[in-house]
Amino acid sequence: TAGRADLSCDDPTLPVDESNLIVRAIRAMQAESKRCRGGDQLGSAQRGITEWGSTECGNYGVRVKLQKLIPTGGGLGGGSSDAAATVRTLNDLWKLSLPEQRLSELAATLGSDVPFFLKGPSGICTGRGEIVHPIPPPGPRWALLMLPGTSMPTPAVYRQFDLMTDPGLSNSKVSSPTGDCPTGDWEQRVDWTQWQRLSAKGLLRHLQNDLEAPAFALSPSLGRLRSDAETLVSRPVRMSGSGSTLFTLFDERNEAEEAAEKVQHRWSSDWSPDGLDPESIGLKTIVAHVAPDEVNG
Repeated sequence: TAGRADLSCDDPTLPVDESNLIVRAIRAMQAESKRCRGGDQLGSAQRGITEWGSTECGNYGVRVKLQKLIPTGGGLGGGSSDAAATVRTLNDLWKLSLPEQRLSELAATLGSDVPFFLKGPSGICTGRGEIVHPIPPPGPRWALLMLPGTSMPTPAVYRQFDLMTDPGLSNSKVSSPTGDCPTGDWEQRVDWTQWQRLSAKGLLRHLQNDLEAPAFALSPSLGRLRSDAETLVSRPVRMSGSGSTLFTLFDERNEAEEAAEKVQHRWSSDWSPDGLDPESIGLKTIVAHVAPDEVNG
């Protein structure tokens, strides 16, 4: 039916109404399609998306079936990447032929990090995060993801960050961004090919997440989980996004799998922060091959 935006998901806890980023992306693309002229009858399906064509431009309907693999509230950008995929797919499916700049503008109305998922896999993000400057990706790595059973509310983490960076507070514990953040002539000042040659451990030493301090202030147990994991795997462990997922990197698969076994055994046996029941942590570990060159292939 023309104008419909139907979303179904295999995760019953995920809202599938107008608050979902996929539905919002569909609405944005439907509104954008009204600006075009003409129209044609389109194909019937593409990668889980079924559409109802219309000879009246801007009157398209679509049905999306979402298989949710990236956990919500984990700081992994699952919702934002879903929105970006919807924008790009509907541009192709409905033959709107919108330029990349316009797609990025539409993506930015959905969320500050949505444009990154249109232009990734690696980039420098400025402004609110919506201005993306692609850079060469690092080489392939094996990533160990550690997913606690609890999620971190992104707005609360950012509010805590603001409190901790307020120059008027004597107990400020997070440094505000400085000139180290590349803007303007960043492309001329930084040789981004250098990080392609770093080992996994070398790369980890250069990774920083300013949201870790506020997230750990809100959830001290998450900070202790990170510290314990670093001891177990003998390398830096970072938090992804606003949390709660923790991750580290390895050059070889067997290293990552051995580390996953150590972490899983530790957190499912006799240890927990402040007496927290390990079963209530609900920790899961995932070993994944990260090959950025293949992401957009």
